[in-house]
Amino acid sequence: MGKNMVDFVFAVDDPVTWHTMNLLQNRKHYSVLKLLGPRKISSIQSDHGAGVYYNTLVPVDGRVIKYGVISTESLIEDLMHWKTLYIAGRLHKPVKMLAQSDNGKLRAALVGNLKSAVTASFLMLPESFSEEDLFLQIAGLSYAGR
Repeated sequence: MGKNMVDFVFAVDDPVTWHTMNLLQNRKHYSVLKLLGPRKISSIQSDHGAGVYYNTLVPVDGRVIKYGVISTESLIEDLMHWKTLYIAGRLHKPVKMLAQSDNGKLRAALVGNLKSAVTASFLMLPESFSEEDLFLQIAGLSYAGR
C-alpha cells in the first residue's frame, strides 16, 4: 500500500477562493497553469471535462498523492445525475471520508449515488448472481460509462 498513490477529492463551495489560497500555500503543486491564476484555473475546472481540477504527483510525507478540486455544486450534479460519472463513479468504490460538511443536499446526493449504483447494477446482472458479482458490477459502472 505504501507505494500506491493516494487520491483525494476536495469539494469546495468557492473554487476561486480555494485555488487562491492553495496557490499561496502550495504553488509547486500546480502545473504551468498556475501562471494563469486562480480565476482561469477555476474556469478551466468548471468549463471542461468533469468539472474537477487535479494536482498530481504531489510529494507528501514520503508518499505521492494527487488531489482534485470540484465545486460542491458540480459534485452534487454528478452524484445526482451521473452527468460525467467521473467523481460519482469513484465514490462507488470503497472510500474514506476524512471530513464532511453539514450540507444536507450533498449528503443526500452521496446516499442517492450509492443507491443508484446498486439499482443500476441489479438491472445489469443476471437473475442469479453472487455478492462478489454485485460488488464487481458496482465498481465497474464508471468504467462502462453510460
